[in-house]
Amino acid sequence: MRQVMSEDEVKRAYQLRKQGLTFNQIAVAMGRKYNTIVNRFKWDAMTPEERQINRDRKREWRNTHYGKPKADIALPIARPTPEMLADRDRREAMPHRDLTGAFFGDPPVGLSALEGRQ
Repeated sequence: MRQVMSEDEVKRAYQLRKQGLTFNQIAVAMGRKYNTIVNRFKWDAMTPEERQINRDRKREWRNTHYGKPKADIALPIARPTPEMLADRDRREAMPHRDLTGAFFGDPPVGLSALEGRQ
C-alpha cells in the first residue's frame, strides 16, 4: 500500500541528507524504501510546472494502457442453436432421482456418465 511521507519524516530525511548520508542510508535509517526517498527528493526539486507535466505524462500513459482490451480483435459471439435449446429443455423436463439431486444438479435418470459405464 502506498503511504505518503509525513512532514516529520521529510524533515528528518533532509536533516540526514545534510549530514552527508546517501539515499540508501537514509532509507535504511528511516525504514523506508530507497525509491520512496529518492522520488521525494526529486519531487521537491521540481517546479510546479514540471510537476504538472509529470502528472499529465503519467495520466496519459495510464489512459492509453489501462482499461482497454489487449487485442482489438472482435470475439465471436457464441449462441446456442435451436436444437441445443430444445435438448436443454428436454433434459430439464426429465424428473430427478430425488430432491437432493435436483438441488445439487445431479443429472436426471439415464443421463449420468456413470450409468453409461455400467
